[in-house]
Amino acid sequence: MASGVVFTLVAALAAVIGAAPATGHGGIPAGFEDLPVVSVIQPTDLAWTPDGRMIVTSKLGDVRIVDAAGNLIATPAIDLGPTLCTNVERGLGGVAVHPDFGVSNNWIYLYFTYNKYGTCNEFTPDSPVNRVSRFELPPSNIIDPSTELVMMDTPYLRRWHHNAGDMEFGPDGYLYVTIGDGGHKGEADEVDFLTGKIVRLTDDGDIPPGGNAFNGPNSVRCNVDGVPPAGSPVGAECQEIYTLGHRNPFRFAKDPDSATTRFFVLDVGQDVWESIDEVTVAGADYGWPSREGPCAFGSNTDCAPVAGKTDPIHWYEHPSGGGAAITGGAFVPTGVWPAEYDGAFLYADFVLGHIYKMDTGGADCRLCTPPTSAYQHNEWAEANTVVEMAFGPYGATQALYYLDRGNNEVRRISYVGNANRTPIADAVATTPPYGATPLNVSFNGTGSFDPDLDTLTYEWDFDDGSPIDTSATPSHAFTVAGVYDVSLTVDDGNGATDTTSLRVDAGNFPPVPTIITPAPADEFAVGQTLTLTGSATDPEDGALSDLDLSWEVRQHHNVHYHPFLNPTVGNNLTIDAPEPEDLASTTNSNVEVLLTATDSWGLTATVSEFVDPVLVSATFDTVPSGLDLTVAGETLTGPSVQTMWENWTLPITAPSQQSGGLPYIFGNWNVGGSAARDITIGSSPSTYTATFQQTTRLIPGTASITEGDTGTVTLDIPVTLDVASNLTVSAQWTTADNTATSPTDYTSASGTVTFLPGDTDEVVSITVNGDDVFEGDELLVVPFHTPTNTTIGGVWGLGFGAILDDDPVTITPGLAIDHEGDAGITTLEIPVTLSNPSADTITVDYASVEILADPTIAVPGVDYVGPLSGTVTFPPGETLQTVEVEVIGDTDFEPPAYLGEWAILSFSNATGATIDPGFFGLGIAIIVNDD
Repeated sequence: MASGVVFTLVAALAAVIGAAPATGHGGIPAGFEDLPVVSVIQPTDLAWTPDGRMIVTSKLGDVRIVDAAGNLIATPAIDLGPTLCTNVERGLGGVAVHPDFGVSNNWIYLYFTYNKYGTCNEFTPDSPVNRVSRFELPPSNIIDPSTELVMMDTPYLRRWHHNAGDMEFGPDGYLYVTIGDGGHKGEADEVDFLTGKIVRLTDDGDIPPGGNAFNGPNSVRCNVDGVPPAGSPVGAECQEIYTLGHRNPFRFAKDPDSATTRFFVLDVGQDVWESIDEVTVAGADYGWPSREGPCAFGSNTDCAPVAGKTDPIHWYEHPSGGGAAITGGAFVPTGVWPAEYDGAFLYADFVLGHIYKMDTGGADCRLCTPPTSAYQHNEWAEANTVVEMAFGPYGATQALYYLDRGNNEVRRISYVGNANRTPIADAVATTPPYGATPLNVSFNGTGSFDPDLDTLTYEWDFDDGSPIDTSATPSHAFTVAGVYDVSLTVDDGNGATDTTSLRVDAGNFPPVPTIITPAPADEFAVGQTLTLTGSATDPEDGALSDLDLSWEVRQHHNVHYHPFLNPTVGNNLTIDAPEPEDLASTTNSNVEVLLTATDSWGLTATVSEFVDPVLVSATFDTVPSGLDLTVAGETLTGPSVQTMWENWTLPITAPSQQSGGLPYIFGNWNVGGSAARDITIGSSPSTYTATFQQTTRLIPGTASITEGDTGTVTLDIPVTLDVASNLTVSAQWTTADNTATSPTDYTSASGTVTFLPGDTDEVVSITVNGDDVFEGDELLVVPFHTPTNTTIGGVWGLGFGAILDDDPVTITPGLAIDHEGDAGITTLEIPVTLSNPSADTITVDYASVEILADPTIAVPGVDYVGPLSGTVTFPPGETLQTVEVEVIGDTDFEPPAYLGEWAILSFSNATGATIDPGFFGLGIAIIVNDD
């Protein structure tokens, strides 16, 4: 719904604001004065040539030259407008001058939004790019377009804002360029995108010798399309990047007193912080998009430093209920102003309307809530809508110049010390300065201001031949129809004067414009075509033509606005309705349509209509509740109800995360699609629910089976999930040999094990081949891989299957008999045999058994060397081993002679076989008495 209509007259604007001070330039420290230099439509940047010329760029594409005498040259040096996209924040944004200008070259450098693909779209591959080009500026002040050297293009621009585009040559002789994130924060900290960066180039667009932050074997040039070219290696890095992690580094300032590269970068924040980054080291990451200012994105409490991220050197928080935008900054060169200013840093805020001095003495409490820097945020001067600040030549010294975008001015702050300062004249009409003759108009000059508080005198010239009026608040009758340029000159009595003027139309009334569409009750959806239709009548001219109409569209956001359609002559114009700048702006943004009519006398009148977006409620939820989602770059905890704009297409992501110490992975959206997808907001409230799964682990198990003598048997290896899933879980598997081999012992196989939602137990079945050959127990393994909706745990992600051999091997201890002899040692070898060969190593332990009370038992140490113990080992394939018994010979008769004496060995602890129980599992050496 339209939120109001405002009627203004350009010629009578002063009457609307009454007798209040006319400018925001009155607040200036003692000893300084702030004066206008020249007027340039929509100025964006300025720089100087060594011969004293000032270069001022205009958003619409003009490069304007102010000569050394301070005169604005009427003809632009070049007009890039036909090649640019100038919608909303796009256009000609930056200029730099080569340090050897006028000596070895005449090069200047421009940063502009180039209509590379023939459209000024958003979010399409044919959207425009930001370009850096070099041109030659000759003494004639006319740039030949053919001198352009294209040095670099950014990626195509997703959005119409966050262009940045400041440029400076460092003391190293290289060109530094700030590039905003293009309104699409995702790539600001990625090394394969030239958005959200500061880049560094040689003066002809090459990479400096030694490189920038990324110069390894995986680095490539990205200057053609702002990304690695086709065919680049995976993970390629852009060689142009100097620093990264910037949001909208709108301006930066070089420290003129530093012999090495030192910049302060002014990075415009989103909703919480404005930042000043100190840039001295290549490769520093300043944190965007995960960080804003000194804190986590969007926070003023989650502010602990993060490893790998570089904090700003200074920051300030947005005022409660309002916005801020840091848009200009400059170091004070040593010796230019009083000593207390040597090396000081000044910065301006576009929204807050001040220039600030960054003084030491801040609380420097990094972990306080909110955190504070080591510097103070001190108001220094009033200055409206500043978009650039820089020190430049002023007589024999330098002064601070700044661009006032709202008033289309280049202004200069100079130090005058105790010298008299120029007053500021302000003239307003307190009754309408138009109408039938005789026209009586009342004027008021009391809004004029003297910075030294001197008493002012007034001189009014009514431009009709009447005497000068010295009243502060005169009235005057204009009796003859015509346009009069009424001027007011104020004099401070100390030799300083200032003059301003306003227009009076005697015998003429302003036109009456009417906006037909959009109508007061209209609302818009994102991308909807809005037709701008209007008319105007004039009391003197009647109906005005379409050529007498001019349209402007502004997208308001919080306490500021972005130009959406620059003033355009005509009627029945069409625009595509914008999307919100970000999630936080959906409830405090709308569109203002302004129609200006101009009559044949040149008198104008403007009406405006506010058009609101169609607001739609959208709920973002998670199952289980309380998990995080990323919506349009913001982190939301489900459930979260958000106000959206109808037909807004935005990205949503359900990231893997931990909650309560438990890991969760994405399962599905109730609207379908992958974890990261785009949605388009419809016309009715909707809910977008991401179902997450607590991360499961698929654990392969172990199983064994007896092989059998013939045919096949099935070995089922269990596979389990540690947590039941509401998703289908699967993994692929393939058998692999270990001590069991395929196809002799089993049939190799592969497949997929699948768990339906709620299941936790499955098996993998392997076919095992039976045989009657003893091979011992054998092992096969089953590797699991390529999991879906799970991870693989267990022992190295392997399942194990044991094939138990049921063809037994027996160990049979034997008997050995021999005479003892009369002296020395006789060796008896007790045989130990296997029933059949084994594929494995077989072992069995033995030890002698002493039964001293039995006279038939040999005595160790008397009858044989002992006691005996050891291990018998059968290598694979062998079936016979022996145990040696060393018999001690003697001449004594030891009955009973017919039995001899027995050395008995007990066998035990067999591996891979069993012991034949035959003679109680004993081996026997019989020592026959030969005495």
